[in-house]
Amino acid sequence: MINRIAWLDALKGFAIFTVVLGHCVTDCLASNTFPKDKEMLQIVYDFIYSFHMPLFFLISGYLFYLTKSYRKYEIKVIDFMIIYLLWNVLTWFLKFFMADAVNNPVTLQNLMTIFYIPLQQYWYLYSLIIFYLIFSIFNIRKINIKVLIFMLFIAVFSKYYNLEISIVKNTLFHMFFFALGGYLNNINLGIKNNLIYNSSFVIICILNCILYICNIHVFKNPFMAVVNQLVVASSASLLLVFIFNKYKRLKTSKMFMLFGQYSLQIYLVHCFITAGTRFGLRYLNIVNLPLYFILGTLLGLLIPIGLAKWCNGKGLLNFPFAPIKEIKKIGVIKI
Repeated sequence: MINRIAWLDALKGFAIFTVVLGHCVTDCLASNTFPKDKEMLQIVYDFIYSFHMPLFFLISGYLFYLTKSYRKYEIKVIDFMIIYLLWNVLTWFLKFFMADAVNNPVTLQNLMTIFYIPLQQYWYLYSLIIFYLIFSIFNIRKINIKVLIFMLFIAVFSKYYNLEISIVKNTLFHMFFFALGGYLNNINLGIKNNLIYNSSFVIICILNCILYICNIHVFKNPFMAVVNQLVVASSASLLLVFIFNKYKRLKTSKMFMLFGQYSLQIYLVHCFITAGTRFGLRYLNIVNLPLYFILGTLLGLLIPIGLAKWCNGKGLLNFPFAPIKEIKKIGVIKI
């Protein structure tokens, strides 16, 4: 077990912050709660969703290789699978019995298909399980340039041919970023500090800004549109890695580090909180976009952290967050 790494926790914290904020935006757009602000909300949505999930997969790939999880992938996969099934079923029940209040009601068929069609944000866990299996079973223990280029080709192929089969397109596209995280770990990110290294990130930043300002819709050619998505996501993610790794104020930010340490719990719980905040404000007849964003984001971050702290060490109550850990405590398995 490795010690916690401050800059990595802080980066995870920033990433989960963008996830919560992003889901506040999608909740508003899906429910059409603030029709007058739809254009502004769409701009925020486009910005956040241009990089936040690629960033999360990059972090996951970095941690996968940093902790050498390919040596214990069976346990990690089982852990993820239990968490995935528990939270999908819980989400289904809540959405099913509150069908009149939710944006996307579910049916019995949705419950039967969670084994290959995840509900809501849980597609990330599903894809992560696939990555752990692929990179471990095929014994890909080091990401070099050749492997990275191959994953890049797969990402472009999946987007260009629009492989809309369950979550195939999303998974194949984000596998490149998982591999990119492994590559960053392979080159010992953090020990380099020279002019070429720093200048490259300045160039990446400029390129990212130009492509984002141009917007994907400017590119009429489908292939160029895919390239644009990849460049924007890659450059933004790499730039954030560089910033959090280099600048002390960010990499030791207690707020982001706290969010990062509880990123899994926030990821699992926050959608219930953000949706509940919208329901509560609507019930009180309060239609105020800034208030919803402030409350939704803060409560979506802080309530899961409080819940996780309260459940920690309480066996069954902590099981939905760390099933294997709790099973080990009662001696069912020994690792």
